[in-house]
Amino acid sequence: MIRPSHIQQLFVPPLPFLSLEQARERVSERARLEMAYLMMSRPRTFPVPLWHHELLLHSRQFFKSKKQKEITLSGDSPAVVHVFNVGATKKALVAHGWMGSSAFMSRVIELLTSFDYEVSAVDLPCHGKSPGSRLKWHESVNVILQAQSQLGPFDLCVGHSYGGAMSLAATGSDDVAPELIHSKLETQTMVLIASPTSLMEGIRTARDRLNLSQQSMRKLAVRVSDLALTEIHRLDGISIQQQLKSLKRVLCLHDPKDDVVSYESSVRLRDALPNVKLKTASGLGHMRIVYDAWSMTKIRDFLQEQK
Repeated sequence: MIRPSHIQQLFVPPLPFLSLEQARERVSERARLEMAYLMMSRPRTFPVPLWHHELLLHSRQFFKSKKQKEITLSGDSPAVVHVFNVGATKKALVAHGWMGSSAFMSRVIELLTSFDYEVSAVDLPCHGKSPGSRLKWHESVNVILQAQSQLGPFDLCVGHSYGGAMSLAATGSDDVAPELIHSKLETQTMVLIASPTSLMEGIRTARDRLNLSQQSMRKLAVRVSDLALTEIHRLDGISIQQQLKSLKRVLCLHDPKDDVVSYESSVRLRDALPNVKLKTASGLGHMRIVYDAWSMTKIRDFLQEQK
């Protein structure tokens, strides 16, 4: 049986009757490689899980009570965006994590509207209300840029996990995949919550969770590069920003005990770039950090410093 800690993490085993530990013990290397590839190409959106009951209750009430405009983006990668506080002078983009949806970001959305932002909360391709079953990674970047074109420009971007990684990649996306993407995310202020800085970190997570050999990891990297339609080393947010230096203010929130995205990811970003603040959580893991009061306080302080 899948334990709660495995749900709504960066990767979830596609076999519902095996835990990750059981998969490592009982499934062949070749089968584990295929499992890893499926994890990275076929996300399955989960509702807010019951054990995060605080977020579940808040999300239900917030999305039901707050007036919002639901927009389907036009373009190569159709996606649904929930727009709150329509007409506010400042604008923010919010991007959720892997196998999540904008519902997971309700606390963040509420906080941003209290600072009088118009908030565009995107359901990334194959997530939430957005269509799709097999995700090509550049499509998420394309959706972020489509949101910018149709609803932006954005003064602020907030991303959790995968959503943060894709937002960071979007700041240099026409360099990442110039044959596919022809613009950049222009925001200069970003909040990254437990976010990886590169696609390679997702591959390392799959390797560690499924105990893949180095040879299998290299094969997985090749297949994911084919899926992303670009060389995997180009999907590195630190390298992108070291070249472009377009981000002026960045806040990273991360827990050293995050067992999905390594805390060292945020440390490397802080050490590599100027104007990056890293706030270290304790006991919030990979999921609770996206809605806990500690995180909301840190984001609030960051926004107040901007005034």
